[in-house]
Amino acid sequence: MRHDIPSAMLCRQETILVVDDEPMILDVGTQFLLQYGYSVITAENGEAAVRIYGQHAVDVVILDIGLPGMSGIECLKHLMAVDSSAKVIVSSGGSVNGEIEAALAIGAILYLQKPYTMHELVRVTRKALAAEPALPHRP
Repeated sequence: MRHDIPSAMLCRQETILVVDDEPMILDVGTQFLLQYGYSVITAENGEAAVRIYGQHAVDVVILDIGLPGMSGIECLKHLMAVDSSAKVIVSSGGSVNGEIEAALAIGAILYLQKPYTMHELVRVTRKALAAEPALPHRP
């Protein structure tokens, strides 16, 4: 039931890729976004995220920086190589060794601090969707 959700905040089936190695974050994030009408795809690691991004039309990626294996920073680099206008929100419980700043410099457009509420998640997602895509890099 969505009786507590302002109609102006409901979306039009944009697809969000949520990338996190914590199953609870994937589940809760998915449920939050589904309540607001988004289509949600999840990935538990960077390798899967890059593969999924190449196979699906994704409007926004919410990417955990602290992924095992391929790090969130490495995943972001791969995503930006595939699509320099990708709209990526990086998420973390805290900035370790300047990773958030590095992610923003690489091309992430927003940062979402964990833990987050449903309204914070949706607000940042809507902000990312409204952002103008970056112009492709031209050497």
